[in-house]
Amino acid sequence: MKKNDSFVEIEATATIVTDATEKQKAWSEKVAEKYSGPEDEEFVVLALKPSVIRYKNDEEFDTPQELRL
Repeated sequence: MKKNDSFVEIEATATIVTDATEKQKAWSEKVAEKYSGPEDEEFVVLALKPSVIRYKNDEEFDTPQELRL
């Protein structure tokens, strides 16, 4: 049996979203199971800006590939 070493790795800078409209967009019934609402101080939304993506697909590549953004 062949070992699967496929992966995707994303390096990014994260910022905390404070805009109420954006937090409302991220709200869902699943999140509501833990938080009282989008205005709950414990409910945090992160915006991620990727800088590097590394990936490997065993069927196509022998070594990881890297995409710098």
